[in-house]
Amino acid sequence: MNAITPITKEVHGTFKLASDTRYPQVKTEHLLPVVVHEFTALALEYAIVFVKNAETGAFQSVLLSGLNTGQNLYFSEQGWQADAVPLVVRNYPLLLIQDPNDEQQLLVGVNESSTLLNASEGDALFDADGNETNFLQQRKQKLADFLKFTQVTAAFITSLTELDLLVPQKLTVTVQQNKQELNGLYLLDEDKLNALDTDSFSSLRQRGFLAPIYAHLMSLRNIERLVKKAAKQGE
Repeated sequence: MNAITPITKEVHGTFKLASDTRYPQVKTEHLLPVVVHEFTALALEYAIVFVKNAETGAFQSVLLSGLNTGQNLYFSEQGWQADAVPLVVRNYPLLLIQDPNDEQQLLVGVNESSTLLNASEGDALFDADGNETNFLQQRKQKLADFLKFTQVTAAFITSLTELDLLVPQKLTVTVQQNKQELNGLYLLDEDKLNALDTDSFSSLRQRGFLAPIYAHLMSLRNIERLVKKAAKQGE
């Protein structure tokens, strides 16, 4: 069970945070959440798609890291198999959590079940006087930035849904001569995008949403990269 607790000098004053570029915490995740600010960089190596929450109907932008549930083709014991790494993966095991005493306040929490949190290896969270180290302050800033990115991403997805640009797409891939269907994915309909009226298209441009849109469309060619990874793994 994952124990997420706020970071405090009283509890974590002597702890350090190590790094592991294999990112084993996501070795069984075939979908990883991504924000619009990283679409362009990630599109060079990953396929970025959208999925829909069956209960809420809300869309989320994700990258495909595998073709099957429980499969991450970018994970390797020798290291992550891509140059770019999603922010959500790099932030682990730190995350923002709600202050139990103030619903309007967020705290920096840590997954205490993570082996990266330890007493001997990595960067210290607090100095000898109990003050936050530069390392912890920088990590906190990255979490704050990620929260802002998440909010912009939500606005981006809202714009796409209001313009009815996201459409369900069943993809069929062939891995070692075996056909496989990828279901539950949504892609942006480029024909609908091109058919938008001038005001709607200009609104997307003015809000800076065209770059992530085209990055998403460009990234779809990386589905073939996944197929080749799956075939190689099967060998």
